[in-house]
Amino acid sequence: KLELIHHLAATGITSIEVTSFVRADRVPQMADAEEVAARVLPKAGVRYRALTLNEKGFLRACSFPNLQPEGMLMIAASESFLKKNNNLTIAAALDAIPNWLTLFREHNVELERLMVSTAFGDPDEGKIDAQRVIDICSQVIARIVNEGVSLPEITFADPTGWGNPESVKRLVAASQTAWPEIAVGLHLHDTR
Repeated sequence: KLELIHHLAATGITSIEVTSFVRADRVPQMADAEEVAARVLPKAGVRYRALTLNEKGFLRACSFPNLQPEGMLMIAASESFLKKNNNLTIAAALDAIPNWLTLFREHNVELERLMVSTAFGDPDEGKIDAQRVIDICSQVIARIVNEGVSLPEITFADPTGWGNPESVKRLVAASQTAWPEIAVGLHLHDTR
């Protein structure tokens, strides 16, 4: 892993997600997260990040000076997926937003984006309508604004491969219509 990270940094990439601070019993390939984070050799001009799904993971990432944690809020359009991955309901994830923003401030981390997982669907809930995703984003944005913070980007993620060109086009257009000032990012998988 370290060799791959080193070679990626040499290509001119400016940001690399080097590991994930997640539960090793659920994601065994990330059991070495601490070792990777401790041993990565920073290259000037490259940001080394780690995926964190909860406060414990975020704090683990913050303990490594080689990493620059990302200010990312995460929610899912599929409540089933959110419950399985984060042990949260959508309501609980929304209620946690002020705590996350406080945690970011305490660690001098700027809010960078909202990651909306299963933005196109998942095996448990099937196809998810773009309007449902926009409604969830509206609730998140309202809570962020209530805390006096702005949101630079919404990333629509498709970890289960339910997206297709037309559904991506619809969701991106709906987001740009609703919030033209917020950048749109995509995290897509072709798993089906």
